[in-house]
Amino acid sequence: MKKDRAFWAVWTIAAFALLALNITLNLPPARAQQVPNTPVAVAKVFNTAATADTDILPDDFTVPERLGNCAFRVMILVDTETEFRLAITSGETTKPGDFNGGTALAAGKLYTFTFSAFAVSDDEDEMTYNFQLDDNANVDFLLVERIK
Repeated sequence: MKKDRAFWAVWTIAAFALLALNITLNLPPARAQQVPNTPVAVAKVFNTAATADTDILPDDFTVPERLGNCAFRVMILVDTETEFRLAITSGETTKPGDFNGGTALAAGKLYTFTFSAFAVSDDEDEMTYNFQLDDNANVDFLLVERIK
């Protein structure tokens, strides 16, 4: 009988201690949480005709100011050999930058590129990003992910 009382006394103290620890640490309830640095899809295009030297995405994308500097990964598959570039716009000025060292992408091959981007403060012109091709081509697949 004394063993039973001792067991329950120890069990009760342990249960209250764990409860107090949970309250003290203010632990959130167990639930699925997004893992930091999980890629977030920003834009995607599938089986879409693209005109040379025009934006592929219907809308430019930006870096939210709260993120500061970040990196993007872009995957592309085209049906025609063509050069692929990033178009960076600030205010009324657009500056293109070629991926793949300015060498044309081969048709039917999947390419992956990574680039850095940054948010600007309120007193600067917002920078926006989009993509262009050097020739008319069909974009079989394009995926843009924010990876950091």
